[in-house]
Amino acid sequence: MNTSYFSRARDSFEFILTKKIKDKKILIPAYIGYSSNEGSGIFDPIKNSATQYKFYKLDKNLDINKDYLFKLIDKNEGNILLLVHYFGFIDDNIQEIKNYAKQKNMIIVEDCAHAFFTFFKKPIIDSDYYIFSLHKMFPHAKGGMCISKKPLNTQDTLEMNPFEYNLYEISEKRVQNYNYLKNKLELIDDIKILRPTLNDTVPQTLPVLVENEDIRDNLYFKLNELGFGVVSLYHELIKEVELENFQDEDFLSKHILNFPVHQDVSTEDIDKIIECIIDNKLLKSSK
Repeated sequence: MNTSYFSRARDSFEFILTKKIKDKKILIPAYIGYSSNEGSGIFDPIKNSATQYKFYKLDKNLDINKDYLFKLIDKNEGNILLLVHYFGFIDDNIQEIKNYAKQKNMIIVEDCAHAFFTFFKKPIIDSDYYIFSLHKMFPHAKGGMCISKKPLNTQDTLEMNPFEYNLYEISEKRVQNYNYLKNKLELIDDIKILRPTLNDTVPQTLPVLVENEDIRDNLYFKLNELGFGVVSLYHELIKEVELENFQDEDFLSKHILNFPVHQDVSTEDIDKIIECIIDNKLLKSSK
């Protein structure tokens, strides 16, 4: 394992695209968000490096549309495939997808910005590059990391070591919080748990789908106003995604809400979130 550190995950991605695998086209999922404050962590490096790209489809559970992707790979042999592990979850068909891509001589980059703990629960290096966003998982203002088969030969720009933390305890706490919150949310009408089972996942957040965009936005603003730190990934897709061609991704962006399950969340915090939803009638009352 060759590990390199950067100020941000996107910096490592841009370094790879400009220094290691330039002049190739990249296949990327169509569920990519934009923030007025942060831009797009996935797409900005692609634009900055002038890398040509093609979108592939996901379904409403954020699973990859294999048939669509395989046809796209067939037309772009020897290029780059970007796999994104949204909210820490790995696609059920990931091994089949990677095997097919390797048969077509694709360079595989895995975006593990949300999946640091999932990856290190069972670390397997069978792709070319793995990109991590450390500040999303640890109490630091910045931090990116890249694991690669071959050395990047770059000087580290980060003074932190994620392995000084107890990764096992943090992972266990996130899993416990997820399961506790999931059981509570399942008692509330008009909410769908996007990923009801974890398997070997250590989650970044708990993603749910709600009835419509207005309800989602009301939940988002009210819960954040009360200090609960919910997010909506990705409520605004980058303009390059043609929504008429990627309707499931558009649907997700308008209905998704992500609840916090990180290691600093307590069961008391989760109980307060549920009480807030019910007491303020942010969704229909509990069953």
